[in-house]
Amino acid sequence: MWIPPSRPSATYATGLLRTASILFIVHGITVSLLIAVYATVYAMLGYGIAGLDTSTHGNPPTHNFSNFGHSTALIAIIIALIGLAIGVLYIVGASLMRKQKCWGFLLVLAALAIPVFPFGTAAGFFAGYVLLDDSNKGLFV
Repeated sequence: MWIPPSRPSATYATGLLRTASILFIVHGITVSLLIAVYATVYAMLGYGIAGLDTSTHGNPPTHNFSNFGHSTALIAIIIALIGLAIGVLYIVGASLMRKQKCWGFLLVLAALAIPVFPFGTAAGFFAGYVLLDDSNKGLFV
């Protein structure tokens, strides 16, 4: 006699959502740190360019790299702030996932995380699997 498969319990679904939210937190922290390291190197490059010695032993300098170096450092600061915003966005997404709210927003975050290998891919696919499961859709308000 065939027995239809039972639906997973609400505690099982909540556990899946909790795991997906932890993956979102790890992804947000990882993205923030990687972008911060990149921005720090970029800023150091900019300040190094700004500090180039352009003296020509009494003659007026032919090149002034100060403005270019400071612009490069400013771009690095903007990149770091964008990385921080992305990290905060995923941490807020993890909080919303634990509260079981904003299903569509979380699905978009999961899709945007997939190209970021390796943590984003894991977080995006797992969160997408959990969010698109029919038994879990009813949990969201």
